[in-house]
Amino acid sequence: MLVTTGINPSPQSVTLSKQISEEFEMLWVPRGNRSLVKLKMLHQQSHILIVGDHELRYLDQDEQFMFFHPSMAMVRMKRLLKGEKDNMLDASLVQEGDQIIDCTMGLASDAIIYSHAVGHTGKVIALESAPIPYLLAREGLVTYQSGVPELQEAMRRIQLIQLDHLAYLKSIPDRSVDIVYFDPMFREAAAGSAMKPLRELAEHQALRIEAIDEARRVARRKIILKEQKNSGEFSRLGFEYRMGTYSNRTAKIVYGVIDCDG
Repeated sequence: MLVTTGINPSPQSVTLSKQISEEFEMLWVPRGNRSLVKLKMLHQQSHILIVGDHELRYLDQDEQFMFFHPSMAMVRMKRLLKGEKDNMLDASLVQEGDQIIDCTMGLASDAIIYSHAVGHTGKVIALESAPIPYLLAREGLVTYQSGVPELQEAMRRIQLIQLDHLAYLKSIPDRSVDIVYFDPMFREAAAGSAMKPLRELAEHQALRIEAIDEARRVARRKIILKEQKNSGEFSRLGFEYRMGTYSNRTAKIVYGVIDCDG
C-alpha cells in the first residue's frame, strides 16, 4: 500500500500522510506533480491512499476511488428529523442512553444512525478490522461538514476501534452493552455496485458462531443482523427474521433479531 498527498499539499496533509504511513506501516512517497498512475507504476503498488487537506481518498487497482461520505445515513437522518421511522431502529427498539456495538462498521453509515438514536447519554462503539475503511471513517467522522447539525453531532460521538469484532467481544464483560449489531459484507454483490472498492477490502468470511455466542453473552437486550432477505444466515446463526412495522415487504435487505433480555 502506498501513501501520498494531493498535488500542492499543505504542511498539515504532508504531516498526516507521514503519520498514517508510520502507524499502518505503509510506504510513503511525496506526490510532486506526478499522476497517481505514474506513482503506482514507479513503486509497483496497486493501491494508493491519498491524503488531502480535507479528505482521504483510496484508489484501488481498478482505478476506482473510495472516500468517506455519510451516504444513506444522510438520507435516513433527514427522514428521522421529519418524524419518519427507520427499519434498523425499529428492529432494534433502540432507546436513548443505550450502549451499542457496531461489529462491522464499514464506512459507519449505520453507526451514525444508531449514534443519533442513543443521543448524548448513549454510546456507539464501531469496530472495523480492515485498515482502509477504518482510516477513511476515522478522518471523515471528525472532519466531514454535512450542513445537518444532528448528523454531525452523531458522527462526532462515535467511538472507533480497529479490531476484529470477535476479539473485542471476548474482551468485555457479560451484559455490558444493550445491543450488538452485525452488518457483514453480503456474499453476493448487487450488479454495478458502487461499493466494489469497499467489498475488496472487507472481511468476506461468514459470521462465526463463536461471535454470536459472545454477542449473546455481552448483550443485555438484542443482537441484530442485517442481511439479504433470502439469506440462510438468519437460520444458521439463530436469528428470528422480523418484518418491521415500517418495512417495505418488497425490501431485499432485512433485519434478524436475537432477544437476550429475560
